[in-house]
Amino acid sequence: MGQRKRDIVDSFRAGSEKRLKSAGVDVIMGSAKFVGVIKVEVDSTDGEEKERVTADRIFINVGCRPFRPPVPGLDSVDQSRILDSTSVQELGDVPQHLVVIGGGIIALEYAQLMRRLGAEVTIVQRNPRLLSRREDPELAECMQDILREDGISLLLNTTIDTVSNSTDTNLPITITATNSTSSSKSTMQASHILFATGRTPNTDSLNLPAADIATTSSGHIPVTPTLKTNIDDIYALGDVKGGPAFTHISYDDFRIIKAHHLPLPPASSNQPSSSTTPPPSNPYTTDSRAPLIPSVAYTDPQFASIGPSLPSLLSSSSPSKTYITYSMPASWIARGLETDETRGMLKAVVDAETERIVSFRRLRWRLGI
Repeated sequence: MGQRKRDIVDSFRAGSEKRLKSAGVDVIMGSAKFVGVIKVEVDSTDGEEKERVTADRIFINVGCRPFRPPVPGLDSVDQSRILDSTSVQELGDVPQHLVVIGGGIIALEYAQLMRRLGAEVTIVQRNPRLLSRREDPELAECMQDILREDGISLLLNTTIDTVSNSTDTNLPITITATNSTSSSKSTMQASHILFATGRTPNTDSLNLPAADIATTSSGHIPVTPTLKTNIDDIYALGDVKGGPAFTHISYDDFRIIKAHHLPLPPASSNQPSSSTTPPPSNPYTTDSRAPLIPSVAYTDPQFASIGPSLPSLLSSSSPSKTYITYSMPASWIARGLETDETRGMLKAVVDAETERIVSFRRLRWRLGI
């Protein structure tokens, strides 16, 4: 499985690099940082001297990396057994007991995967339920029941206190934790720990102050609805700007960039393009797409959603606003019965005034309904 993943990544990367070079793009592999406004210094990975480049426009799309919270004793254990969403994909063997820290989408996907490969799995979540605090409690509880049915242990309202070495060669990590509701302490033995506690933007090495580019306290780069930073001709797209961290959002960010900030293409192959030709007016922005962003957790059954959750709708609406919810178990769906895949549920939220569906969530196997 790991080798198949690596082969696909290598193929996609090679194809992208080939298309860029064929289009006449200069590709420089290295670590970049700002040394002024619209000026970047690149420390090349091939050992060449540092190169300085400048341009009419700069687009920052450096993404994010897994966040590893500070835990007492974590540095004292074998670091090859401390995993994140990247390194877990490079494991050569199935963990004997994987302890997953976090209860979001990445945590659930890898917890269920490793459980089905034969690992004992425990999820430690500091919140009272899995998934986001803003997620619908009914859907979250349904997901929790499914994971428990799969044999995954859930420790909710629980935080990790310490990590240390044990004398057990198969389970060499000792973890102590505290339940915030009961204040009770617990100890568990693990072969590996997977931190799925969020991601941090890759802006710390960019020397953004040199270009006066503003960041948030978390290191993300705030942008306008058309993805402009606070500096003219510098834009940010993808995860680094904050907001929904989905691949399809990064792709869609390019549509916004293209519509608002890139020059018009030439009318014919004989007519040169002009970097000063403004793009046509386009109303499409991050604000206009915000209510309609789809997402999915690749658990089994999958958890797909579009539109704000019911708690988010209630918190952002006026007290006079009324919503009606409709839900049904997957066991009521003909396709689920036919395929013997009846775990999960569907839920729709309807605006009582307009009678329009404003949110839909599906926790079931496939789309056939």
